[in-house]
Amino acid sequence: MLVLGHRGSGVTMFNRSAIGPERPAENTVQSCLKDLREGADGLEIDVMMTADNDLAVIHDDILNFHLDGADRNERTEGHVHEMTLTALKRKSLNTGYRIASLPEIFKVAADHNGILNIELTGRGTHKKALEIARHYAATNALGIDKVVFSSFSFDELADLRAKAPDVKIGLLFEASAAQEELMHIESPGSYMSRHFSRDLVENVWDKVKPTSLNPNIVDFNDEFLAYARRKNCEVYLWSYAEKPPAEDPRTRAVIVRYGREPDVHLITDYPGLVKRALSLG
Repeated sequence: MLVLGHRGSGVTMFNRSAIGPERPAENTVQSCLKDLREGADGLEIDVMMTADNDLAVIHDDILNFHLDGADRNERTEGHVHEMTLTALKRKSLNTGYRIASLPEIFKVAADHNGILNIELTGRGTHKKALEIARHYAATNALGIDKVVFSSFSFDELADLRAKAPDVKIGLLFEASAAQEELMHIESPGSYMSRHFSRDLVENVWDKVKPTSLNPNIVDFNDEFLAYARRKNCEVYLWSYAEKPPAEDPRTRAVIVRYGREPDVHLITDYPGLVKRALSLG
């Protein structure tokens, strides 16, 4: 089992008051460094397109969700897609943390030989992300085999696969629900939040040719793993509002049952604690 830091496992936008030296803000250079120094095998981060066609490492387009002193229920600070990367990097996330560029996170991953799972959010993000990944692979800083591109937008992944037959691609799934929910993105290219089904995977298989299936942890079981193995896919599990493994029965169960499986991996807010639990188990 590989263990990746979820959003760099920093404090999320929902709990900004907890940000400090011990828990940096999510998706920042500092939170990613903290993960890798604590033993994480890699990082999971989010990227969004900026006004100058660059990529900001950030989870949501609405800046009020992230910025120091901003009311997260308002939209007074604007949107990621309306601003240049240079302008975004002047913004304060909290206590001095700054929005990162994708090359900054690549450097952190390369310096620690870590895996990098890039969640593509919004249309067109795959183009710049692939360009940066190719650059780092060409300089032998981080091999393309150490990068996984994932998204809820299977059209985005299909476009990526058409350009890059050699890269790793993960189909990202929301937790199961009675019906699919429309997930609105504040930049062009809203997409459906996908819930796992075999029919869905089969329908996109030829266009995407995924190398992994990335479900919410609540949907993972032996049957899911058996299906993934028949498709020759790895599995990257993730969850919402995760607690430390000692307080989270579902995470503990996954560690105990699947911790020694080489094709099952965990994207977690507590990579250091999970790695410790794996070493003890």
